[in-house]
Amino acid sequence: MFSDKFQVAVIAPFLNVNFDSRNQNFSSFGIGDMRLFAKYLVYQFDRKNETIRVASKAGIKLPTGNEKESPPLGTGSTDYFFTTVAAWIKKRIGIYLEGIYNLNTSKGRVDFGNSVAYNLAFGYRLLPAIYETYPSPQLNAFLEINGTTTDTNSISGQEVKDLGGTIIFLSPGIQYVGGRRWLLEASVQIPVVNKPNGTRLATDWTASFGTRILLF
Repeated sequence: MFSDKFQVAVIAPFLNVNFDSRNQNFSSFGIGDMRLFAKYLVYQFDRKNETIRVASKAGIKLPTGNEKESPPLGTGSTDYFFTTVAAWIKKRIGIYLEGIYNLNTSKGRVDFGNSVAYNLAFGYRLLPAIYETYPSPQLNAFLEINGTTTDTNSISGQEVKDLGGTIIFLSPGIQYVGGRRWLLEASVQIPVVNKPNGTRLATDWTASFGTRILLF
C-alpha cells in the first residue's frame, strides 16, 4: 500500500484565531478542519547534486473544526482537493511549484465557493553546507509566494458578494529536517495583494508553526 512513490498523510491543524475591532474582540483556539490525502510520485529524475520531482495529490477536508466558534475554526463542510507539485533541487538551492483546486460542498443552506491556490517557493539549505553523510539533519530557509482566489458563497441560492476574492502572501520561513521521517517549520505570511470581494475585513498578517511526521 505504501512505497517510495505512494504515500498517505493526515494534516491536523491547531489554530489560534483573533479578531479585533473598535467595538469588540473575539478569539478562538482549537483543532481546525482535518485533511486526508494520498500522494503519487509521477516523475523522478536524479543525478549528482540535482533532483527533479513531480507529484499529484488528491484528498478530502473533513469538518473537524468548530464552525460555531467566533471566529470559526472550520467551515462545517466536507470538501475535496486536487494538487500538482513540482520541485527542482540543485546543490543548496531549490524551486518549488504547487497548484491546488478545492471543490467545496454545501453546509445546509450555504453553498461555499470553489477556490484555486498557487504557491511558488525558493529554498536555500543553510546547514550543512556540504553533506558529510546522507541523510543528515538540515536547516533550510524559504521565501514563498502563496496565493488563493475564491468564488463567492451562496445562501439559499442567493450570491453573497462580500465573500471570496484574491489574496497573495509573501511568506519568509524556516524549516528544520531532523531525518527521513519528521521536520519542523515556521513562517510568517504578509499580504502583498489583498482584494476581498465587496466590503469585508482584510487579512493583516498570519504566522504558522507546524510539524510533519511520516508514519509509514
